[in-house]
Amino acid sequence: MIDLAVFRNTSGDLGVIQKDGGSVSFFVAPKNSLHSVSGGGEWNRWIQQVDGGYLEGDKDNLTAESISYFLNRYAETISIKVIELHKVENPGGFYSRIARENIKFNYVTEEFLQDVRAYQNIQMALDALFNYIEPSAVNLKAYGHKIRELLILACTEVEYLLLKTLTDNGYQQKDRYSTFDYVNCRDVLKLDKFEVSLVQYPKLKHFKPFDGWDSSSPTKSLPWYNAYNSVKHNRSDNITQANLEHLLDAASAIHVLLESQYGKNIFQRWNSRTDDRSMFSTVVMPTWLCSEVTAPVLKGGYEVGADWTHRREYFKDNPL
Repeated sequence: MIDLAVFRNTSGDLGVIQKDGGSVSFFVAPKNSLHSVSGGGEWNRWIQQVDGGYLEGDKDNLTAESISYFLNRYAETISIKVIELHKVENPGGFYSRIARENIKFNYVTEEFLQDVRAYQNIQMALDALFNYIEPSAVNLKAYGHKIRELLILACTEVEYLLLKTLTDNGYQQKDRYSTFDYVNCRDVLKLDKFEVSLVQYPKLKHFKPFDGWDSSSPTKSLPWYNAYNSVKHNRSDNITQANLEHLLDAASAIHVLLESQYGKNIFQRWNSRTDDRSMFSTVVMPTWLCSEVTAPVLKGGYEVGADWTHRREYFKDNPL
């Protein structure tokens, strides 16, 4: 029987450790390093340390003490002191479009490639717009028909990404969905905790597209999304709402959704699995409790591998 636990050390690094009979495997993803730490050992070695009186601890279950023992050889690389630990009830289970801090998850699917392609097309159009409107503070209120077109396109992409998070995870089937449904993704993905900046214009502002998203007023509490509704239904009276700031907020929302659904590394030059890039860079990401993180079954060997064995549906596991 496999015992699997997710843990975090004093440095905030996230790790997963597995006890499979007498074998132990572990993988740690340091927050501030490109290099992961992985390895294994024999559970009997830990028992011998306890029986010999060298260390104290539980001889049957994974604990902070036993994890620290197996990590000890990497003490010069990472902190081996475990401060948070949670046993995983469904080893190998994952939720579609809910990345959180999944370890060693291959997010590259046909859906991912299509989603990123749609985002790249919006980015190319926005980059072309920058040839005419400089993204500076004084120009954020600049408005016009081309901005309106791109705002509508960006917001429909946001709606799609939110809708897929719901429907792929067992949310109630409906003929029509609205922001009263979409807002249920806020806490699942901690969308309101993200902050991003433009890579080429980092001093312009920190974009927090989902900050203040309120379930009691899910449309109006997002100014950029409310602007989209206004210019979609009544262009002539609301054209000033089709401004550069609302467009940038909407584009940043796509960036946030893609990272929250597929993982924090998808646009990073050294850690991503594709060559896709974003015009935004995430400066603040949400943190997750170990109890909120899913984990793979570990496969031992020269390099510890991961096996994600089955897909689960979040809203069936966690009914609203």
